[in-house]
Amino acid sequence: MIARAPLLCLAVAVLAIPAAAQTSRQVLKGDSVAIYNLVGELHVEAGSGSDVTVEIQRGGADAAKLEVQSGPLRGRETLRIIYPDDVIVMPDWGRGWNTTLRVRDDGTFGDEHGRHDRGGWFREGHEVRITGRSRDGLEAYADLRASPRARTWRCTLAWGKRSSRMWMA
Repeated sequence: MIARAPLLCLAVAVLAIPAAAQTSRQVLKGDSVAIYNLVGELHVEAGSGSDVTVEIQRGGADAAKLEVQSGPLRGRETLRIIYPDDVIVMPDWGRGWNTTLRVRDDGTFGDEHGRHDRGGWFREGHEVRITGRSRDGLEAYADLRASPRARTWRCTLAWGKRSSRMWMA
């Protein structure tokens, strides 16, 4: 009976790892690709082949609430990380920062399309606040590793770290 206790503890620990903490992979096909993520790290590396491969690592206490959507939008193949709350908190990143932006229901943001009038891009979507100042809100982020080979591609990250290692073969 005592010998089974460590095995039982190991089994419980493995099962307790949330599925959202695991890495998932998406492949985007097409000549024009866009990736949208509000919070996390974005690493861009040169890819091979004609597709864009994106590895997604979700994190934070509410990581399981993040939804990954993909498909064509506005003439591009897209990958979008959907955050189901209007306040995203990142207490581990420090308490002295705060940013607010507008996000459409489909998870896209930052595409002005040249519209700067009162009916334009800054009124589309709902207001989302990303902050380290509060403990009330969604505590989640998605780290992305993208390997683009599309002719045109766009990676949009509202808040986090970016790195790029691109070279021509």
